Amino acid sequence: MAEVRRFFGLSLNGGGSPLFNYLYTNNSIALRQAFLNVTDVDGSKWFEITEKALPCLVSKRCASAEYGRIVPVRARNRTMVARLEAGSIAVFPPPHSFFFARQLEINLGFVYYKQNEDGCIALGVRHSEQSEYYETLSSKRSWACYNAPPGTMQRMATYFYLSSGDFEASYAGTMAYTRGDCFKRLDGYKTMTNHFHMAFSEIWANSKYFMGMGFRYMPADLSFKRLGDGRNFSTLDDMNNWSDHAKYIMGEVDTYKKTYEYDLYGDFNINYVKLPTMPTVDDCSQLVSAIKNGEMFVTTGEVLIKRYAVEGGSVGSIIVDLEWTFPMEFCEAVYSDGENIGHNIVDMSDRAPFGEETISIGFPGGMKWVRFTALDCAMNGAFTQPVFL
Repeated sequence: MAEVRRFFGLSLNGGGSPLFNYLYTNNSIALRQAFLNVTDVDGSKWFEITEKALPCLVSKRCASAEYGRIVPVRARNRTMVARLEAGSIAVFPPPHSFFFARQLEINLGFVYYKQNEDGCIALGVRHSEQSEYYETLSSKRSWACYNAPPGTMQRMATYFYLSSGDFEASYAGTMAYTRGDCFKRLDGYKTMTNHFHMAFSEIWANSKYFMGMGFRYMPADLSFKRLGDGRNFSTLDDMNNWSDHAKYIMGEVDTYKKTYEYDLYGDFNINYVKLPTMPTVDDCSQLVSAIKNGEMFVTTGEVLIKRYAVEGGSVGSIIVDLEWTFPMEFCEAVYSDGENIGHNIVDMSDRAPFGEETISIGFPGGMKWVRFTALDCAMNGAFTQPVFL
């Protein structure tokens, strides 16, 4: 089944939003099954493909492409733009949920074009069936695919951005949704992540402090509603039910060497730690204290939690100042009495892109802990740490 999931009153001459989401869903029924997202939409019989290629801007005239052959494009920022007679169109995959957890963020060509026999050019996104590493390697690397457990509905999304302007207009409009593939500065917070493999390591296993766990999109399953579904949030909630003090989950990347061709943003998440100033090499006490107290939130970058507070009482509430780029999907308060976990979900699918709002979500009294999560339509999101009540 295919559907246009988001279409916000498109108008190239002003008003509305030029972003739309083409969503293909399929029910998984077999054991040991993985789905690959290879989706395209036919376009004009002639146009020019341009991409932020590696390492420079390149233009390609597609008329000579072999009929039916997919031509992968290792485009910078995972975005390819086609020039039309009356404007341009960009195609790109979901920024984060499209990628399973990798340790090398090699750009494999996640967008493509092909020429059909009728002369039309199709634009699309693609998952690869194999690693396609273009490095010189002594042995083949394993290539994990997306888990598709029986009975789940796998959602495979492709995003398009339309513009009446030229390549630069479509490209700039597309990049606004990921803030230029950067993590926005937020007053009162400093960003950090961890798990970078270097030429040396330090062992902290004997520390008396056990903070919790690390967060990554594992296992990768396109039936998830949240990047943290599966082992992440379920383990976090269990730890806090079992413990007499809060356990936390920190964003991490688990990554190795880097070269300029790599495309990092899709595989990264970040921690926003509440800090007045940047820690120094000689004094990280404020950073350590903030982490120990759970004064941080984790985000893929598109959704920001600018402020949050928890109020107790016979009926509690979480108050959050939220900012987003992609159209929102929902936010929720997750809470527990120490045994039973509950969710109060607020539908936000009617919100337009690039918005800000103060959200108040209630939860029952007598709870042991509570946390907050917000997700957009591309499964980008942000979440706070559990707060013990």
